[in-house]
Amino acid sequence: NIPPVGAGGGYTPGGGGPGGGPRQRVRARRMGYRRSGAMRTFDVTASRAGDAIHLQLSGELDVATVRRAEEELARAEEESPPAIVIDLRSLSFMDSTGLRFVVEADRRARAAGRRLAIVQGPAPIRRVFEITRLDESLDVVADPAEL
Repeated sequence: NIPPVGAGGGYTPGGGGPGGGPRQRVRARRMGYRRSGAMRTFDVTASRAGDAIHLQLSGELDVATVRRAEEELARAEEESPPAIVIDLRSLSFMDSTGLRFVVEADRRARAAGRRLAIVQGPAPIRRVFEITRLDESLDVVADPAEL
């Protein structure tokens, strides 16, 4: 198992969702939960840019929030787009459950003949992919403009 990773000091998420032309907002989901008395939020925003569906994840992707991410990914997969982009730039935390979510999304995309691109997150999130060497086998990009 991979230990949980939190965002390092000073990280400020980038300005908005994936780039690359006009986007139509499809849906947004918000889920709050309590841990240790503090309210934490996780968001998934789905949008379409050209033929791709972009899922912008923000907040904390872990065992308490992964279901929301899975539901939104399933909605995107039902539309059978040629590409799905999972943007991790606005994540502040991801544990091994979040890593499993990405690996399973990639497995399903390959089986369907679909491209799954992962926009890398902040340094602590990237580190998880580097330690597991998944950055070598997944389609990871630094910027959605690279797509």
